[in-house]
Amino acid sequence: FFTCDATYVRYSSWAAMTLKDIRLDRAHGPQQDTGPGNKGMVSLVLRPGEPHKDRYKHTKVVGMWRHIKPFRCATGALAMTLMVRSRFDPKISRMTLYKNADGDADWWNIPLRTKWGSKPNSAETAFKSIYQEANISWSKNLHLRKGGMDKAGTRCLLEMPWTEDEMVRAVFPQYEMWVQQYMSPDGDHSKAARNLLEHTLPFLAVVALQDGIYWIKHFPDNSASTILKNTFPDYETWAAQARKDVIQQQADLEESRISNMEAATQAAFHVIRRDIQQYREEDRQRQEMLEQRLIDTTRERDTYLQLLQQANHPAISQQHVSAAVPVAPAGTIPHISPTHRRTIQVVPPQRNALTALRSSERIPEIPPNLPTTMHEMLVQHQQAHLASFELASKKHWPLPVQQRFSKRTYLFHKIRERAQRHQGNTENKRMENAALAMDTEKGDMTLNRYLTYLKSIDPAKRSRKRNADQM
Repeated sequence: FFTCDATYVRYSSWAAMTLKDIRLDRAHGPQQDTGPGNKGMVSLVLRPGEPHKDRYKHTKVVGMWRHIKPFRCATGALAMTLMVRSRFDPKISRMTLYKNADGDADWWNIPLRTKWGSKPNSAETAFKSIYQEANISWSKNLHLRKGGMDKAGTRCLLEMPWTEDEMVRAVFPQYEMWVQQYMSPDGDHSKAARNLLEHTLPFLAVVALQDGIYWIKHFPDNSASTILKNTFPDYETWAAQARKDVIQQQADLEESRISNMEAATQAAFHVIRRDIQQYREEDRQRQEMLEQRLIDTTRERDTYLQLLQQANHPAISQQHVSAAVPVAPAGTIPHISPTHRRTIQVVPPQRNALTALRSSERIPEIPPNLPTTMHEMLVQHQQAHLASFELASKKHWPLPVQQRFSKRTYLFHKIRERAQRHQGNTENKRMENAALAMDTEKGDMTLNRYLTYLKSIDPAKRSRKRNADQM
């Protein structure tokens, strides 16, 4: 799906091209393309001499394949432009395929590009006003060594629910008239006219319908989107399914490319892809862990401050002290200028918050019995802010409270550990999903029995038990 990397068209050449300069080439298209645009590629003919700056000595042809991103696709832009112009631009809508007195045809010289115009409400005026307000100036690109070529998109593989004849006659309403003019004795029987009617326009009609599935989604009020929705019944329904099909076809194509590799290349590819996925997952988990630590730290800080206030810790105070003032002469009223005053902030020594918490007499209120589900246990643990007590001294706690806290803390850590394997926008959502999954795993067991089961399969618990037995 790659073209020659030394091919390009100057903008000045594109601006000078006309309808006679486009043709459909089926000799160089993607070999994997088995869809309605089988191996089709729109070509631009660069003719010798004027009007091209390069002054070619012989005719050259430059092809443009379907870009993987529809809104960067020159073929799609050309198809949409001609479809809209066939309805609103008199140069296209009133175009004929008759020969003129010189033996040529007037349609040959219709430009591919339309100018914005100079009316006050034109797009050109609007864009220029934006550039002026944003202080943006454009400089001409004088040299272009080569154009970058991109992979082709898989939307060209979509199966169309309409016949080729139905599509081209609907997208270009004048198509039947043009065919009749071409076949008449006075018609333009040139190769350019034949290629336009038999190949180029039918191909561009398919392109317009295939790229239109994204136009109606992102630009529903655009003229091209309106034409497609009004011309083809149920087009929006088909387009929604087609967008899903494109995603699946892209995945199938990628798998097909991998399967065509040699065994060693496949193995290396899978290793690299697995490593990339692993790095991305680890990076995501690190990010989530940092976010959760920030949340926990903020919560613990608030708890520490609350405990410090309960312990009647001296608050930070401010005291305004006036600087020394010169003695005024006798018989005058002393005046102190604002510049001679300064504020001194007196901050008493502060105790370490963790030390204050450890020496606090506060004991959390923990229900005597475990709830029936892990999800309920998680909710209770978060509402009581029990995680903030993990670093606190518990020597003064009654033994039953210590035991309740130990059980709930262990289960809470297991939920957090399992949450790394679950989906969710936030850490709390992933922990909630993990708790629900653990409830399914628990089945009919009580939470006490489930706690015993978790400890029995916990490698850390088994390791500590072995070390204790060896001692």
